[in-house]
Amino acid sequence: MTIPKKVVYIVGSLILVLIIAGASFFIYNQVQIKKEHDAKIAAAKKEKEDKQKKKIIFKDTIKSFKDDSTSLASDAETIGNKYYNVWSDTIYNESVKIDGKTYTDFNKALQAQNTKNIFDGTESNLETSIDTVKDEYNDLKNNVTSETESEFNEVDSYYKSLMKFVNLAKEPSGNFNTFSDNYNDAKTNYIEQMNNLGYGE
Repeated sequence: MTIPKKVVYIVGSLILVLIIAGASFFIYNQVQIKKEHDAKIAAAKKEKEDKQKKKIIFKDTIKSFKDDSTSLASDAETIGNKYYNVWSDTIYNESVKIDGKTYTDFNKALQAQNTKNIFDGTESNLETSIDTVKDEYNDLKNNVTSETESEFNEVDSYYKSLMKFVNLAKEPSGNFNTFSDNYNDAKTNYIEQMNNLGYGE
């Protein structure tokens, strides 16, 4: 029995179409596999580069953070000690002199000291120091890697204790005994945290 040429042609054409379709699918599949493979390699490379960049930023920032936070602590202590002494003198010595004027009321004395801090630039210097340290802390926080996580945790503890001291120093509140206790405790705490961070190394 002879198969008609037309049937042979149709069957042959179908087989050819199937072969072409199969080959196209195979090629497409291989191209997709390569794209996915290349994408994974590119992602891994970018992750490695990003991690390296974060490590560099963290290393550079930690140096300036240590210096600037030390300056902030010093500025805060300067202001805090002024308020502390003014408050103490007004209560225990019954008066205090600020810019040549004598005050016997501690509320008025503290307000006078605050005004003096504003006019002589002490207040603005402190606020500038606060902003600088906050920015550096955020840079450290945004560039933590698995390798610097432990160090950042120490930075975080120190930063929080320092800011607590700073806030107490620039805005004294409560009665003198409460302020005195809180101020001295906060000072002791931030110094302990500063030592844990390895200052001077």
